[in-house]
Amino acid sequence: MGSIKNRILIYFCTSVAVIILVILLAVNITLRGGIENQFQDLVQEATSREKERLSTYENFLNKHLSLVGKDMLSAALEIAGNKDLSENIDFVQLNVLSHYELQLKTNILLEEIAFSSRLENDEEQSSGMSSYALVESGKFDFAVIVSLKNEVLTAYPNNENSQVLADFCKAMDLAASARENAGQLHARNLSKEFLSAVGLTNQGKSYEREAAALISANLIKDEFDNTRAFLLTGKLYDHLEYALASFNEATGAPAAIFLGNQAASQAGFKVQDGRDIHEALKIGDNVSQKLLTEGVKAPVIASLAGNDYLVKTIPIKTDQGTVLGFALAGLPMNQVHAMENNLDQHGKNMLKKVAKWISGVGVLAMAAFILLSLFISEGITRPIRRIALMVRDMAEGDGDLTVRLKEEGRDELTDLAKWFNVFMGKLQAMVIEIKEGSELLAVSSSQISSTASELASSSAQTSSSISEISTTMEEVKQTAALTSEKAEVVADTADSAAQHSESGEKATHDALMGMNRVKEEMEFIAESIVKLSEQTQSIGDIIDAVGDLANESNLLSVNASIEAAKAGEYGKGFSVVAQEVKNLADQSKQATGQVRTILNDIQSATSTAVMATERGSKAVDSGVGLSSQSGQTIQDLVESVNQAARAAAQIAASNRQQMAGMDQLSQAMTSIKDASLQNVDGAKQLEGAISDMHELGQRMKELAGKFKV
Repeated sequence: MGSIKNRILIYFCTSVAVIILVILLAVNITLRGGIENQFQDLVQEATSREKERLSTYENFLNKHLSLVGKDMLSAALEIAGNKDLSENIDFVQLNVLSHYELQLKTNILLEEIAFSSRLENDEEQSSGMSSYALVESGKFDFAVIVSLKNEVLTAYPNNENSQVLADFCKAMDLAASARENAGQLHARNLSKEFLSAVGLTNQGKSYEREAAALISANLIKDEFDNTRAFLLTGKLYDHLEYALASFNEATGAPAAIFLGNQAASQAGFKVQDGRDIHEALKIGDNVSQKLLTEGVKAPVIASLAGNDYLVKTIPIKTDQGTVLGFALAGLPMNQVHAMENNLDQHGKNMLKKVAKWISGVGVLAMAAFILLSLFISEGITRPIRRIALMVRDMAEGDGDLTVRLKEEGRDELTDLAKWFNVFMGKLQAMVIEIKEGSELLAVSSSQISSTASELASSSAQTSSSISEISTTMEEVKQTAALTSEKAEVVADTADSAAQHSESGEKATHDALMGMNRVKEEMEFIAESIVKLSEQTQSIGDIIDAVGDLANESNLLSVNASIEAAKAGEYGKGFSVVAQEVKNLADQSKQATGQVRTILNDIQSATSTAVMATERGSKAVDSGVGLSSQSGQTIQDLVESVNQAARAAAQIAASNRQQMAGMDQLSQAMTSIKDASLQNVDGAKQLEGAISDMHELGQRMKELAGKFKV
């Protein structure tokens, strides 16, 4: 009862706090946005003022540079088209005129052309700028004439160092520039060496740094339109210092003109370290590119001479659209930051005032919302308290489910009472059904308990019978295992006998084959001995022929000796030969006798060997017959042993199958036994569950009896 009221109060207070915070945040954002808008307006106003100044500055510079460019180009074309100058150049090249004489004549001509007409003072009065520098300066500040061989012929105001001038013209490729870009203006930084070489000074002193200039390259032609030399003219930016000083004096804004990343002229910029201001204003190429791209559209922040400025730039172009450089004017960032700080402080003061006002309003609003929440919460919780009291009365009684809430009114609490009564009606019906079901449950649980007891007894008997069967199966299994083991031994013995029989059969077959080979060898030996006997007979015939030949040789030696004796002294040599022949004949006869003896021994041994061979052949034939009979007997024995081995193997296989069947049967009996034991346990659990269910039914019956239905 109290918690609902407290929650309503908390919800209302939280909502009020959130609303107040949102309002404060919105006001803060709005105020800050307004302050930022004011700052932007102030910056825009400052930028607009600066833009107006820059517009005046831009018009003045562009108009001035346009007039200066036109004057310089007209003067350059006048010089390039001067016939006396082209003739003097020809005279120099023909050695008729010296370089010094050309210098004198040309300088007179250049002086006349450079100051033949000046810008009128009243042309620039409308700009509000001083035109002193424009009136006092000529159409160009310097001029250099170079031959076709890149030889400096003359220079204006002076030719202090021809080599430096020649190198400069060669570096910028004056010839190509004059041919391709004649009559056009270009911006370029000139080194202090070039400025000194051409005789230019800064208030009577030599230049200590490079200087920016507008330059133009043109062709000097003769009356036949043939190029005789090249002309380089230029106008320094120095004279713009007066214009920048006037702008700075009139607007208070620093201003500068840049050629690339080098400041050609400036006014209003200051440095603290004593450096040359033009060197301090040198910027990087990326900054120069940023100022030419972004600074033209809107003010950008750039670091110049060691300080940050909010600058706006304007490009400086020729009539042909060529960008020669850019001019800029800036507002120091310390002034911008001071403006931001003032605005920020002003905004903070405003926020403090608004915060105080909102705090007071918030406190009043919080108090009003708290009172309102108390009134609303009381209106909501009063009917709820009434319902809670009625429900408490129902709970503290004997569980009277016939009690109903009053349905008065048309609000949500009436709907709550209505649906609470519907719920109580359904609860009453459910309690009645539970009461009837508990009585039926008690009767059913008694019957199921009796059945479960019978099932447990039957399962116990089944388990005992299966145990006896399992014991018998185990004994049968042991007997079958012993039988299988013996059958395996018989099978192994039969296999071993079969293997030994096959080995005996193979040995008998090998012996038979060996006897056949021996028989063949004996027959071959007999044939060889017969052939040997025949050969010894042939050898005997040959020995007889040798003996006859020895006898004849002996007779011949005797006759030779006789003839040698007759010859006397002349037959001595022949007598010696005859004696040697006689000796050889005697030796041959003696050798043939020995060979005859050996041959007779061989023939006798051969005859004996032939007889022995015949006896061996007969013995081999007898052995072959006996081996054949033994082989047949062993083959029959092998067949019998193989049959016995196959029978033993079949018996062993049958025993293994019986053992497998016995194992399966034993496992099945074990499974049946386990299932029976599980049935016994299940029956016991069922008895316990039925007992619990019976008790639960009794408890439900008692609980249902406590309600009044």
